[in-house]
Amino acid sequence: MGKTMVQSKLFRAFLFALLALMPFTAMAQQSLSVTNDSAGHLTKFIPDSIKYQVTQLQVAGPLNGNDIKLIQEMILRAKTKEKAEPFRQLDLSEAVIVEGKEGMKTRDNEMPDKMFSGCKTLEQVVLPNNIINVSPHAFDGCASLVSVSIPESVTDMGGYAFANCKELADIALPGNLMKIGDYAFSKCEKLQAINIPESVKQLGGHAFEDCKNLVTANINGEISKLENSVFKNCGNLASVSLPECLSAIDNNAFQKCESLNALSLPDGVKTIGSSAFEQCKNLKGINMPGIKKIGSHAFDECVSLQSIDLPSSLEDMGSSAFEDCKGLTSVDISGNLKDIPSNAFENCTNLQAVTLPNSVNSIGNDAFKDCQSLTYITLPSSLKKLGNEAFKNCYTLQNIVVPNGVTSIGSHAFENCRGLVTAEIIGFIKKIDNDVFSGCGSLREVRLPNTIESIGDDAFEGCASLTSFTTPLAVKSIGGSAFKGCASLTYLELPNSLKKIGGSAFAKCPMLREIRCHAAMAPKIDKSTFKDAVKQGLVKLSVPKGCMSIYKADKAWAQFTHMSEISLIELQNSMRY
Repeated sequence: MGKTMVQSKLFRAFLFALLALMPFTAMAQQSLSVTNDSAGHLTKFIPDSIKYQVTQLQVAGPLNGNDIKLIQEMILRAKTKEKAEPFRQLDLSEAVIVEGKEGMKTRDNEMPDKMFSGCKTLEQVVLPNNIINVSPHAFDGCASLVSVSIPESVTDMGGYAFANCKELADIALPGNLMKIGDYAFSKCEKLQAINIPESVKQLGGHAFEDCKNLVTANINGEISKLENSVFKNCGNLASVSLPECLSAIDNNAFQKCESLNALSLPDGVKTIGSSAFEQCKNLKGINMPGIKKIGSHAFDECVSLQSIDLPSSLEDMGSSAFEDCKGLTSVDISGNLKDIPSNAFENCTNLQAVTLPNSVNSIGNDAFKDCQSLTYITLPSSLKKLGNEAFKNCYTLQNIVVPNGVTSIGSHAFENCRGLVTAEIIGFIKKIDNDVFSGCGSLREVRLPNTIESIGDDAFEGCASLTSFTTPLAVKSIGGSAFKGCASLTYLELPNSLKKIGGSAFAKCPMLREIRCHAAMAPKIDKSTFKDAVKQGLVKLSVPKGCMSIYKADKAWAQFTHMSEISLIELQNSMRY
């Protein structure tokens, strides 16, 4: 009896000592494996005393919203002030998410939204074997995540599912996946390669945007459209394979993919969206055999692009489509394109040769502006309109023929074409607009149609090589400074229709020696119209017989000291039209 009592006392002492040590054991807890017997009961197996000490957790059995909230609290460590090691690994391969409304709403075999969002210390995750989705924002902001195992049962990957997972370098997508949501992998900065399986039918916009270290992307799915900004800012993306079923590349899809060197589009691709390849600075060539539409800025600043062959299927091109492609040397456009849009090839400084189809009706504003190496271009007979500054600053362009279908030439169209020697306008235009040939210092010969009724301000200003000018028969007005600075101009012929010449129109024309004016009524001028030429007193002015008194009565015309009359027959015989 005495021996039994002693043993009992010893057992109670041992039990007391064991209980006293339990808090210490919980503090030391690192790895824990739990099998939950029923949904909502996970707290039975993970009491408060240990839940913030676990860094590696394996859970099997059914889980509802309360259970998931507990796991979230363990990972986030937001509700404890205790110092604890960060949570790193989670294995839910044997867990089953069941439907319920407790804690958070759950559905059978579906991850709830934002399930692990913001879990910054989480490094490794194995998802339940039977789930069918990766929810929107599931791992958004899991900045330490390096490994995630996704079961083959998953068919839907929600928007932002892995967004901002900055350490995620590799991921295997399940073979039954059908949809990848918007921004699904955006800003996964260490992701290097992605293989999209054949089962995928929808790839969301911005899906891989800002994946700065992504090198290869193999798209094997039945995807008909690459959505907006899908690979935008993937600066190291060098290799892309596209599915044959692809028909459209949306806006900004490959914008700033600076390592992309070459790309061949499937025959089925009909549309390239705005800025789709903008600032792909190493893109040297692209093959687009079936293309119908190219959006605005589609290849803007592709500075390594060397040549472009646009197929006969092309019907529409957006503004600035090839702007700032400074390496581009040749462009060959065939087919049914009706309009060369504004800024289409602006600042393509090495562009030397352009071939346009006979379908083109208009060349837009600034279309070839600053193409400093362009030496030759044939404007198609179908052309009807030339936009403002269309060929401005094409320094090496030597001659231009504007065909007879053209009815409008915009202002500054050929301004500062310093190498332009001859210009012939055959079209039925009524006005030479402001600055059309301003600064064309090499221009020697200009042929204009008799349909022209006005010559705009500064139209030929600074054409220092122009030696003579015969004004078309229907011209009624010549604008201010229209021929100012034509330093080699010696002969000028003015028509009977002329009513007005603007201020400084022929100022700084020191070589002007002869003017023949056919107008019986002296056109309106001011004292600056022939400034400099009049001062020298060397200009011979001829007016119709019987009209000298009219000219001398005008103070501005009276400045000419060498004025004479000439008969109508003599005037007609002398005309240089």
